[in-house]
Amino acid sequence: MGYKKYAKDYKPKLVSVNDGRGVKEIYVYNGPYFTARFSSDAEKKRAKLLCLLSAVVCCLLFAAAGFVDAMAARQIYIAIPFVVEMAPAAFFAVGAVLAVRAPEKMKREETDRSWRRVRNMSTILAVLAGVVCIESILYMIITKNAAAIEFLFMGLSAAIGAISGLTSYFLHKRCKIEQLKPEENS
Repeated sequence: MGYKKYAKDYKPKLVSVNDGRGVKEIYVYNGPYFTARFSSDAEKKRAKLLCLLSAVVCCLLFAAAGFVDAMAARQIYIAIPFVVEMAPAAFFAVGAVLAVRAPEKMKREETDRSWRRVRNMSTILAVLAGVVCIESILYMIITKNAAAIEFLFMGLSAAIGAISGLTSYFLHKRCKIEQLKPEENS
């Protein structure tokens, strides 16, 4: 059934069972259905591909930035937002996989876990990566340490921010999540 916030969308139903117990209570979805509307099927395929590829690339760039031995990455005010980036990156990737596999007619929780999660997590990831990038620039200015490894770390953070930001922008502009009318629900 999912989280408690989705409990109101389910109603109990009694079903007879042939295993000697007689009657069993199951929960049936009774809430609204949603769909992700795009202007065309080609744009929907493009959006699914964009979500999946950008999530994979952002996760790979995050891992690569983690292996860079930059002095900026060792500063607490840069390390904390960088480590916090891991959660939105993971949720972005999971949401992208679920968005690619999402049916045309989705329950509320399927919508929240796929398209809405991708939009929100890509926005949060872009903001956090931007914070890391700006703090890295400030670190290089303050310490006058403009080594190539510092630019590599900053560049990887900027790439994460750019990719996730463009994905967020594309989905906020093109993906309209709409509730289906009652006649379309059945």
